[in-house]
Amino acid sequence: MKQAVIITGANGEIGSALCEAFTHSDVVVIGIDASQYIHMLEYYLQLDLNN
Repeated sequence: MKQAVIITGANGEIGSALCEAFTHSDVVVIGIDASQYIHMLEYYLQLDLNN
């Protein structure tokens, strides 16, 4: 079974670096951000966790 990681703020400076690092490993990356999708992730949710 593959491991998965959820990254909030996936389009931010730190979040995008984490997405980049994890996509080069054998981990399923799930990105969440309030802004429009930018990264080449298989799973991405555009939503605002503050509201």
